[in-house]
Amino acid sequence: MGYMTLLLLATAVVIGVNAVDWEDTETACIQGHNAKTLHAEHIDVCKEHCVWSQHYYNIECLSIEYIPETGDCHISEHNKYSAPDYFKNPCPVQGTLYKMLKVINTQIASGLPAHSVVEWNAAEYACIQGHNAAIFGVDNIDVCKEHCVMSRQYHDAKCQSIEFFPTTKTCLISQFNRYSSPEFFYKPCQLPRNALYVEPKIKEAQFTPRVKGCINGHNMVIWRGINAHTCQLRCQFSVQYCISFEYNYRTAECCLSNLNKQTAGADYSEPCRVDINNWYYWELVADQSMN
Repeated sequence: MGYMTLLLLATAVVIGVNAVDWEDTETACIQGHNAKTLHAEHIDVCKEHCVWSQHYYNIECLSIEYIPETGDCHISEHNKYSAPDYFKNPCPVQGTLYKMLKVINTQIASGLPAHSVVEWNAAEYACIQGHNAAIFGVDNIDVCKEHCVMSRQYHDAKCQSIEFFPTTKTCLISQFNRYSSPEFFYKPCQLPRNALYVEPKIKEAQFTPRVKGCINGHNMVIWRGINAHTCQLRCQFSVQYCISFEYNYRTAECCLSNLNKQTAGADYSEPCRVDINNWYYWELVADQSMN
């Protein structure tokens, strides 16, 4: 089994790999001219490393080699024109367990990395334990953010937070944040304590104005000791399809439900049948895009 390589040449650039034109894929490679080796879950992530290599690594990437079986992404400052003596099409046979996908691009123009068009909260020493969707080796926290931004497209994960470990240069992306998984959120992180935690700034979902009322029973989860705004965010980011919540201003209780006043029928009442002056009800506005 030999190298299986994809060769592409980029001819126009704006922002991100999707704005770059690439030549058709070839089963080819340039031997011995790798400037840096990175990990990528998908060939387009490897292209992304190439596009932003000048920004992150001070490398003018002209080609990449991608190995699907291992996820290895080799970026190079050469292409088939600058290193014709080392360009092999097809690649020579190396071993039965080794396959390589080769991508070559030409010039990379200046632009903004994908993560920079997303607003981020400040980094803090914290973590969500045991809820990682993917793990990468990266050089800095900005590359970790890049993986988060591209996660929906390449990793089938809706990234809501990242953790970066400077000493090991490890990046963890998670489908959870402090609101969707508060019982596993630790500040500071218990182990390791130098974990840097960052969340993209959220777009809050739209809820109906509060009314004195409640759904009797049908609580998916009950939280205590939080404020009404945090209760709303926990409903928004709940993994249990929360569409309404109730909050008691006297006891600081927060109840999340997968029902609303319409689907709850007779179990919904205005005002609530108990503690009628303190229970308030909100429900998610239908037909809105949840980011």
